[in-house]
Amino acid sequence: MVGTHVDITEYMILEERLRASEAKFRSFIQQAAEGIMLTDEQGIIIEFNPAAERIAGLPCAEAIGQPAWSLMERLAV
Repeated sequence: MVGTHVDITEYMILEERLRASEAKFRSFIQQAAEGIMLTDEQGIIIEFNPAAERIAGLPCAEAIGQPAWSLMERLAV
């Protein structure tokens, strides 16, 4: 019989810290009074907070996945 083992304790601790940090980040974004829109490297919207929804008049579900420049053109009109 052959076997191996790996202690994943440190990995699990780091993973939990990452989850907590991500939850804090999302809370800040969602509660911000300012409109916040985050994009990926190609300029596609990946985060759109409630204040941005109010400013743009566009629901988050419609903004996510759209190119940021198309939203900027819409707001400029």
